[in-house]
Amino acid sequence: MTALIAALLLLFAGFLAFALAMQRHQRDLAGRPLSRPVSRLARVGGWALLTLALIPLVAGFGAAFGAVLWLALVTPAAMLVVLLLTYRGIRWRG
Repeated sequence: MTALIAALLLLFAGFLAFALAMQRHQRDLAGRPLSRPVSRLARVGGWALLTLALIPLVAGFGAAFGAVLWLALVTPAAMLVVLLLTYRGIRWRG
């Protein structure tokens, strides 16, 4: 159970980093556009976090089932980021 939570948190952080790499979401999250190197760092960090999320799953469930669980957790983590960004955008504009 701990491996699932750790992986879900890492995936959430990875997709949040991807959102921060996009100019539109930079304004929503940081209030201003970020520099190009910071955007690139956020993108690389997002990929690193998505990759790191595989480690606790493989350690806890084995390589085959851990990879399947990773694929299963990608969608809920991404949807959580999308829903939170939508909610935050509505609250700021509404």
